[in-house]
Amino acid sequence: AQIEHKDKKGNTPIILAASLGHHRIVEILLTYGADVESQTERSKDTPLGVASQSGKYECCKLLLIKGQANKEHRNMSDYTPLSLAASNGHVSICELLLNHGADINSRTGSKLGITPLMLAAMNGHTSTVRLLLEHGADVNAQIETNRNTALTLACFQGRLDVVSLLLERKANMEHRAKTGLTPLMEAASGGYVEVGRLLLEHGADPNALPVPSTKETALTIASEKGHFKFVELLCNYGANIEAKNKKGCTPLW
Repeated sequence: AQIEHKDKKGNTPIILAASLGHHRIVEILLTYGADVESQTERSKDTPLGVASQSGKYECCKLLLIKGQANKEHRNMSDYTPLSLAASNGHVSICELLLNHGADINSRTGSKLGITPLMLAAMNGHTSTVRLLLEHGADVNAQIETNRNTALTLACFQGRLDVVSLLLERKANMEHRAKTGLTPLMEAASGGYVEVGRLLLEHGADPNALPVPSTKETALTIASEKGHFKFVELLCNYGANIEAKNKKGCTPLW
């Protein structure tokens, strides 16, 4: 049989088996010399990449141990197997890859420079975030292009449990992304009250210097967005109710 035959989508038998979690078939194919680094034509994913993304632990284990698969291969979107597993919250596969030496702080994502920790944080995968932190992930690493951190991304998405975990690990609460927003401002923009409360309880400044380009504060942002509960929270923590943005508008305006 043609063991490296590709279907219309460019999938070899071992890629198909790995993506569907058929680990016994993967083992047979490896025994008969299937190319462990074969790639799909469109996305350039390898068997390990598709298995990591799909959460197929046994296939990943076989590909790493028996096939000696490249754990740092990057697909067309510039994602490694660890990045794909972290983004999808497959904590056991993340641990497997890390135990086989995968780069925990690898920068991926079409030159964005996003780390596995950031991907797990923004998607709300708390257990994966915890695992990566326990293995030494840089909690304050920044995306090269927009200076976002795991914390700013988690606040932007309202991931309360992830934010709590990152704060326990001393994530920088006053870090500003390229937009000039602090994590508290990110939470204010989305109206994530419990995230905001958690940040304030940990000492986030409700009167942090305004965004340089717009002079917005957390309170002006929450007011303009109509987030009543967040406005109430900020007022209770002493936010300046007379702050003016670049247009001269106060929160009341």
